[in-house]
Amino acid sequence: MLVITAVVIVYTFFGGQKAVLYTDFTQAVAFLLAVVVVVPLSISAAGGWSEITATVDTDQPGFFGATGGVMGLLNATALFFVWFLGYLGHPGFLTRFYAARSERDAIKTGIAVSAVYLPFWALIGFAGAAMRSMYPGADVDTETVLVQFVLDHTPAIIAGVLFAAILGAILSSADTWLLTAASSGSHDLLRQVSRRQWTDSQLLRRTKCLVVLLGLAALPFGLWRPTYITDMMTIAYTVAGASGGVLILFSLYWRRTTRQAAWSGLTFGVVAAVGGRIAQLTGATPEWFDPILPTLVGTTLIVVVVSLMTPVDAAATSVFDRIRRPDPDYDPSASSTKETV
Repeated sequence: MLVITAVVIVYTFFGGQKAVLYTDFTQAVAFLLAVVVVVPLSISAAGGWSEITATVDTDQPGFFGATGGVMGLLNATALFFVWFLGYLGHPGFLTRFYAARSERDAIKTGIAVSAVYLPFWALIGFAGAAMRSMYPGADVDTETVLVQFVLDHTPAIIAGVLFAAILGAILSSADTWLLTAASSGSHDLLRQVSRRQWTDSQLLRRTKCLVVLLGLAALPFGLWRPTYITDMMTIAYTVAGASGGVLILFSLYWRRTTRQAAWSGLTFGVVAAVGGRIAQLTGATPEWFDPILPTLVGTTLIVVVVSLMTPVDAAATSVFDRIRRPDPDYDPSASSTKETV
């Protein structure tokens, strides 16, 4: 854990956003290569697709249905919104699009990512069904069953590629969140509190210092309470989906959205999502309850009501109009002023 923490901090400190992008690309290629090889091998090892469907349907009825046979429709709906809006409001993804050279590149990248993600996750689904057929025991760890299959049934080179991809994904996620938190802390917190005009080099130095401090602050959780990291990630995705994702949709499709409404919805979404997730993790809520659904409804109502009660911001509407009629060759770095909503 100490070695991994040191590697992540040093890698993020010196690499910055380019390090994130390079890691993303490398681990994505490695994952694609491994999955393309593993999926047909797993289906063949399980006895073919007909054998897989027969075995899995018997062991877990409804596995191939919309809810997988293990959750209710309400929980499945909540899970959809967690991923859909969570990805939409994911700070790591947003910073990647902000780093695009132009709007044309951002649009092309979004299309390319969707074109790759759909078949990739479809292949993962086929592999998951094969794993469910081959390892039906209740004690099987679903997080590591694919790794176990690769170790048992594939050549060493395929296993090596998969392990490299897994390590790359861990590094990519860690440095993404670390860089996002450090950038937000220096740009949106320290600079606002100090009320000083810092140069780019000064901001960069403070961001790098925060990278080191935040990385060291996360180390105790990894050493003594590793499950807290997963819990915090769940809360982060809920916050990103229930507040950030909703606000992005409103800012893109409703011209009447105001700054006051955005802050009100964001504040409510964060408080409700965090409080609901903590209550859920401590067992204080029913099993069927998922905090993202009431948080989504509450955030939506607050944004609508506050927007109708507050005056429209001319700067915000001008940004909205430009976004609705984008210039594909627009280069944000060439703009002399920074527009904010």
